[in-house]
Amino acid sequence: PEDALATVADQLTGLIGATADADIAAALTSARDEVIGNHDGTPPTNGAVDQLDADDPVSAITKIAAAHEDITAAETLGAGDLSAMEDLLGLVAEGIATEVEQQARAAIPSPSRGQDKTFATIDDLIEQGHQQLVGHLHADACDDFRRATSKALGLLK
Repeated sequence: PEDALATVADQLTGLIGATADADIAAALTSARDEVIGNHDGTPPTNGAVDQLDADDPVSAITKIAAAHEDITAAETLGAGDLSAMEDLLGLVAEGIATEVEQQARAAIPSPSRGQDKTFATIDDLIEQGHQQLVGHLHADACDDFRRATSKALGLLK
């Protein structure tokens, strides 16, 4: 996920440098900050990469969702079609959710009936989120991936 997030951040940096529109640049900068943080800013902020490094995948997906909002705002302002970037961010969020779910399954090789139900819910959320990505409903997809990740982490406690 970190490599994909770095790729998105690099693309955003290129777009920021190429635009003369201050509003578009601000939206793209905000998206980049959600991805990699704004460590020299006032106040400094952590991005999705920082959250992954801190082993907080739920917060990382929250940051990815915020980046989606900023990219959508940039598109609305006239930045052009950035759907490929949004799709990549959505796939990163899906990958995070799937990885945490796999960790939970590995930690619980013989789940109880209740844990089985939770795993089924997690699987449903991930599948629903994937279908939303296909439909370019990025915010909804991130919400489902965040919920699935939270449930999987709950099983690991």
